[in-house]
Amino acid sequence: MPRPKTKKIIVIIVFLLLALGAALFFNRVNIKSWIQELTRESVPAPVGIEEFESENHADYARVLPNALSLAEAGLPDEFNLDVPFTPQAPFAEWDPTHEEACEEASVLMVHYFYQNKKFAGPQEADDEILKFIEFEKEFLGFFESTTADELARAVEAYWGYDIDLIYDFSVDNVKRAIYSGHPVVLPAAGRVLDNPNFQEPGPVYHMLVIKGWKGDKFITNDPGTRNGEDWLYAYDHLMNSAHDWNGGDVERGNKVALIMKIKN
Repeated sequence: MPRPKTKKIIVIIVFLLLALGAALFFNRVNIKSWIQELTRESVPAPVGIEEFESENHADYARVLPNALSLAEAGLPDEFNLDVPFTPQAPFAEWDPTHEEACEEASVLMVHYFYQNKKFAGPQEADDEILKFIEFEKEFLGFFESTTADELARAVEAYWGYDIDLIYDFSVDNVKRAIYSGHPVVLPAAGRVLDNPNFQEPGPVYHMLVIKGWKGDKFITNDPGTRNGEDWLYAYDHLMNSAHDWNGGDVERGNKVALIMKIKN
């Protein structure tokens, strides 16, 4: 029979193990994020909007989206635009509004890139997302699950950008757009994306920003998760996920991308 002192030690050990187990359970999301950050593949150094005032990109700005082949364009093996990141729920409050805010967060990130701005914090990002949502309600009559065309019209009216919608595009088209200084906003079937950070089963419809590439992967800012900055998706996987809203039948929707361009 254990001695009283031994029993006390056993009780303490059991208590510590239970406390450790509880801490791991309640902090499992933070631990998962920490592990992801430790194991995440590095991305190329980002290139800011000021780079595109120099001559080394001038030719590519004129070939968007369908002129030169990738080989003729002489694009580098890797490239990454300095697009600032915000999740669609900057305070991790996944209420009905923020669950539907991937479109607004995506175009806002591109707008900040063109303005050479960074988000001062989650409050600024949230304020800007909600302001654009209010505009969409007035301009479109709704903001949820906007198609590429509807979002394009709202962005053009709100910020004054020219918009290119490209259909049935290739990996080369996306790369040329990015190398010309144009991040690509992609509507997607969220459940085909299958991002491990999405709450299962994932969103039916989603939107994100493609901002670069490395190896056989696109570099994205995916606003559907707080871990979405510089998130890597394989080319084929992301291209197969590319679908417009299509009245809710997203996986049969058109393959379309939205490119915002500063008016000359």
